[in-house]
Amino acid sequence: MELSRDEAILAKQKKEHGNKINAKNMKVESNTRLDQREKDAKELFDKKIVVVEQVHSQKDKAYLAVSKMKAENKELRDKINKEITDALKRKRDEEEFEHQRKQELIR
Repeated sequence: MELSRDEAILAKQKKEHGNKINAKNMKVESNTRLDQREKDAKELFDKKIVVVEQVHSQKDKAYLAVSKMKAENKELRDKINKEITDALKRKRDEEEFEHQRKQELIR
């Protein structure tokens, strides 16, 4: 009876020791998984940062391109407007010259 009692105590101690070892292993494994999750989350965050920076860069480039196009269009409008104004002035001058010439002929 004493022998079975000692065996039971020994079995209980082995079981407790095994449980402690399993608990340590599970804790290490849990920490490893947590570290891996944090690493994956950081990598994902870094990738998102790169994407956001690219989007902002493209937005800035698009804004600059639109601004450049607006400036070019304004220059073209100004040039065309100046040409039209010059042509109208020349036409008025020619008409005025013709009118004066006709007035001279009439006198």
